[in-house]
Amino acid sequence: PNAKLAENDNNTWEPFGGGNLKTFNEQSYYVLRTTFIPYQSFKTNGGVISFKNVSGAAEFWLNGKLLATKESYEMSDFELKFPAVGNACELRVLLIGNKQIEPGMSNTVLVN
Repeated sequence: PNAKLAENDNNTWEPFGGGNLKTFNEQSYYVLRTTFIPYQSFKTNGGVISFKNVSGAAEFWLNGKLLATKESYEMSDFELKFPAVGNACELRVLLIGNKQIEPGMSNTVLVN
């Protein structure tokens, strides 16, 4: 999940969507990546990122640090508490599926 990408790299990553499942050794993986600038209160006090309807196991990485894991493959909501942060944040989520569960998220992600 922490692969370093060059600013001009448009070949390593591809858009996320249904049907793009990557399968290795009977497990499937997605790495979702986004950047955001949190409001000042989150920069000072930290906050919570709420994920709705996460299916598959997952690792949640913020600014290169593993903050939490979701062990269950069953679909559920997940709340990621994060510490005070700098200006820009990079969030990466490694979603892991198996033969029965395709990994993914089917609803909103909120920073609160």
